[in-house]
Amino acid sequence: TTTPSITSNACLIQSFFTLYQKIKTTFFPSKTHRVPISSSSSSSSSEDETFLFDLYIASGNHDEYWLNTFALPVLNEINIKYIKRQTYHDNDQLDILYDNYIRKRSHLLYYIINDYERLSHLTTELAFLIGERKYHIIVCLQLTINENSEKILTKNERQDIERSRKYLEDIAKKEKIVLCQSREQSWQHVLAFLQRN
Repeated sequence: TTTPSITSNACLIQSFFTLYQKIKTTFFPSKTHRVPISSSSSSSSSEDETFLFDLYIASGNHDEYWLNTFALPVLNEINIKYIKRQTYHDNDQLDILYDNYIRKRSHLLYYIINDYERLSHLTTELAFLIGERKYHIIVCLQLTINENSEKILTKNERQDIERSRKYLEDIAKKEKIVLCQSREQSWQHVLAFLQRN
């Protein structure tokens, strides 16, 4: 058996994502602008240095208002290219693949893990990304679950979530990831990074 060449693999991936974009745009129009995946970024030898976005943002629903009214207008004003993490519909594999691709093409990953939601998927995903040691990452991590949270009601669940977040904090500190407990403080680090780079 023969192994497909790197060039043919790159063409297949490009075709797959082009088809994916058309399907998603037709059936699930998104407010977030997506930059087309060009052949040069797929097959270039400097693939790892090609960024489609300056900033990739992952957060829970509780942070949407803050992002939309405070953070995103600032990014638009200073002409920063950003994209928000996909909200997966029934573990949509196309969304997951697209998100993986976009993360690799983003200069900085910004994760907000608040104290009102479980966000276990973000915690797990972030721990994996930190372990890969391939990304610039800034994290807002609130370790203690708010007692007024309507989504986390039992003491045992609260303790489990807090334990997993403490583990994430330990990993982030070990890998020297910028880690903050408030959105505002983490946001200042994001802006400083974008201005430097």
